[in-house]
Amino acid sequence: MNGLSLGKKIQEIRSAKGFSVRKTANLAEITPSMLSQIENDLVNPSINTLRCIATALDTPIYIFSAKKTMNLRSFTRRTAFPSALKALRMCAMNC
Repeated sequence: MNGLSLGKKIQEIRSAKGFSVRKTANLAEITPSMLSQIENDLVNPSINTLRCIATALDTPIYIFSAKKTMNLRSFTRRTAFPSALKALRMCAMNC
C-alpha cells in the first residue's frame, strides 16, 4: 500500500477482503459507480462516505491514510480496537 492514492488503497483493501465493487457499494450505501470513481481517483469522497466505506470493509478509517503495509485480509476494527467497538457500531448506524 506504500505510495498508493486513496482510491487505490480502498481498492486494495476491498480486493484483499474478497469483496466485489457491488457488494462493497451496497454495504456502504453508495452506488457501485461512485465507488468505482473513488477507486479510480476520479472523485474525492466526503468524510462521511469514507466512514461508510470503512464500515463496509470492517476497517478503521485511518488505514486509508496509513503509510505502512499491513495484512489487510485479517485486519478488522474488532482486532485493532476491541474497546472502541461500541463507538464504531454507533458510527455505522449513521452511515
